[in-house]
Amino acid sequence: MGIAKRAFETTGVVDAHRRLILDEPGPVWAPTRVRVIVLLPEEADIQEEEWLRAAAANPAFDFLREPQEDIYTLADGRPFNDQMTPHNPYPARVGRTIAPTTSRSV
Repeated sequence: MGIAKRAFETTGVVDAHRRLILDEPGPVWAPTRVRVIVLLPEEADIQEEEWLRAAAANPAFDFLREPQEDIYTLADGRPFNDQMTPHNPYPARVGRTIAPTTSRSV
């Protein structure tokens, strides 16, 4: 098949018999062979659990199972609290105080 000289875009449905049914009529009036590119709708965002399972099974991360990579213990961190409370409307800033800075021009 040669290079397409004209193109148009429309939407449609592939039915149970694998026939493409266009939502709008196209510019083709006589029976003829056409070239079709089908763009499938993107699936919903991958669920976090599915992403974590895929990452855990990915051989690209195998090096993390090596003993020299096991450098942290439970004693190294602080508990993470992502709950919003009236006293803590910004959970990412738990336990963090930022001192104001002043600057003087000389």
